[in-house]
Amino acid sequence: MLRHYGYDRLVPTVPKGPDAGALTHLQKTRRRLRTTARSLGFSEAMPLPFLAPGDLTAADLSEAGIKLVNPLVAEESILRTSMLPGLLKAVRYNQSHQAQAGALFELGAITDPTISSDDVLPTEVERIAFIEFGFDESGSAATSAMQTIRSMFAVLGLDAQYINEAVDGLHPTRSASVKFRGKVIGGVGEVSPAVLERFKVNGRVAYIEIDMATIVDALAKPPKLAAVSKYPPSDVDLAFDVPESVQASSVEGTLRTAGGKELVSVELFDVFRKDDGSGSRSLAYSLRFQALDHTLKDDEVAKLRQRCIDDVEKKCGAKLRS
Repeated sequence: MLRHYGYDRLVPTVPKGPDAGALTHLQKTRRRLRTTARSLGFSEAMPLPFLAPGDLTAADLSEAGIKLVNPLVAEESILRTSMLPGLLKAVRYNQSHQAQAGALFELGAITDPTISSDDVLPTEVERIAFIEFGFDESGSAATSAMQTIRSMFAVLGLDAQYINEAVDGLHPTRSASVKFRGKVIGGVGEVSPAVLERFKVNGRVAYIEIDMATIVDALAKPPKLAAVSKYPPSDVDLAFDVPESVQASSVEGTLRTAGGKELVSVELFDVFRKDDGSGSRSLAYSLRFQALDHTLKDDEVAKLRQRCIDDVEKKCGAKLRS
C-alpha cells in the first residue's frame, strides 16, 4: 500500500509521549562510579565473566562456581563468583607485556551460586573491583588499597567501616572487611602471596572488591548538608600501644565517640610493630577539633584530648605513648 502511495510522500514526524527518556538511578550510579575510579587514576578493564576450572581454587576462593553445560572452550566453562581471578589474569597479561605497574578497575556482575537450581537462573550481583600492581616488598600495597577505598567513599560523600579480619583470596593479616551501614559489602587489602604465585604475578598487589547494591541505595537519597565552621581547627596527634587483638577501627570508633561533635575528623597515619614479642602495636591518629560557634580555647582542647585518651585506654586496653 505504501509503495503505491509513495514513500517520498511520507512526512517524517517525531513521536510524542508523556514521559521523556532519562537514565535510571542505577545507570547514573554506574557512570558516577566509573568517573570516580578514573579520577583516582584507574583504567577500566573488561575481563570475560567466565573462568577456567581451578581458577577459583587458585585464588583461595570457594570452588562453587556454576558450570556451563556446553561452553565453547574449557577455559571459559565456569561463571565467576568473584572478579579477583579475571583481574589477576589481566595483571599477568600486562606484566608479560612489560607493564610492571598499573591500576585497573572493573564494574560488572558476578553470579551467586547459592541461589540457583534447574528451574531458577543464577542471581547476578553487581560489583566494582580495583586492582593495583607494581608494589615492592615494603608493604605499601595494603596501605594503597585503604587510601583508594577511603578516597572513593569520600568522593561519593559516604562513610564506611573497616574490620581487620581475613578475607578470602587476600593476605590473612593485611586485609579487612568493608562494612557499610551495618552490612559487610566486600573486602580490601593485599592479595595473598600464594595466590600471586599461582597466577604468576610479580610483586605485591592491592585489591578491593565491594558490592554495589547498598551503595546504589545510599546514593538514591540526596546527601545531607552540614554547616561549615568559620573558626580555626585544632589538630592533635595521639599514639597508643594497642593489643593486637584490638582492631584499629574499634580505637577509631572510641575516639569519635569520646571527641563528640567537636571532633570533625580522625585519621590513622602510622602503624608500627616492635619485634619484642609484646603482642601489641603502635597506632598513631591525627585528630581535628573544631566548633561551629567559637574558636576552641586551649583548656577546651585539653579536656577533649584527655577524654579521648581516657576512653581509649579504658575501653581498648591501650596505653598512650609518650
